Amino acid sequence: MSKIAAIIPTYKRIDALRKSLQRIKSCSPAPDEIIVHVDANDNETAEWLALNHPDVVRLSSDTPMGPGGGRNKLIRKSSCKFIASFDDDSWPTHDNFFAEAVSILNSHKQVSLVGCKIIEGDLLESQSPEPDGIIQASSFVGCGCVFRRDDVIAAGSYVPMQFAYGMEELDVGLRMLETGMTLAYSSRLEVFHDCNRAAKHSLTKNNACQITNTALLPFLRYPLRYWPYALLQVANRVKFCLVTGRYAGIISGLLQIPYKCWQYRSHRSPVSKKTIHRFLKLRRGGPIPIEPGADASVHDNPHPELQTTRS
Repeated sequence: MSKIAAIIPTYKRIDALRKSLQRIKSCSPAPDEIIVHVDANDNETAEWLALNHPDVVRLSSDTPMGPGGGRNKLIRKSSCKFIASFDDDSWPTHDNFFAEAVSILNSHKQVSLVGCKIIEGDLLESQSPEPDGIIQASSFVGCGCVFRRDDVIAAGSYVPMQFAYGMEELDVGLRMLETGMTLAYSSRLEVFHDCNRAAKHSLTKNNACQITNTALLPFLRYPLRYWPYALLQVANRVKFCLVTGRYAGIISGLLQIPYKCWQYRSHRSPVSKKTIHRFLKLRRGGPIPIEPGADASVHDNPHPELQTTRS
């Protein structure tokens, strides 16, 4: 059986991490390795892990890396072929999660990453059953996904940002699509996210980051001809904040856009027009099933020389 690792970035949230590790370890079978990255300036969590979970591999940083930067270190540290990514407040809802994840990736060799069905802690009543199957996707959520380690590394991994709300998964997804990889979604892989999203994203800092990053992602990945579309996306984000009453952080988020674009300018690497079209088609279109053992993609590969070969 192919080996799979569970990775978790964390920062000063021992109570949440305790529950997440407990649930992950209770799976049968458990992951072959568990690796946790403790961000800079958090000595308490590292000491707690060493005392209570000596079997967990611990990583740390001298400077703040954010969840994305932490995941980069975690992915490279792992020796497993497959990786399951969680937040420190998310965990599988069923015991055979890791066996199911390995089975899906082994039977769908054309798929590089599978996004899980996320059960949000504050939306339990509104979430309905979904059809059982593997479908194509344009992106994923970092608190619950499984992927091939080498493919994410080949796509360039995460931009190391301390606050990357609204862009980090979209960014990685776009670059994976650019290399001809296939992203998928499966409701068979279910993850509980113990988070009140409405309260979390209403915080001034988080709301501002969402607005700033709505502009930063297009700056980093869109060709120049799509920048007018990016302006529309920013306007729609601001409109959403106004409609939902998230006023705090709007001005600061807009003012931070030039600075953040300048700060991360070295990461700018636009994807192709074909990738943008593929991304938008996947976002706007209906579900496209992926059958076991199918060809790499139903779309043309913009960079065939980068297509990953499965064995």
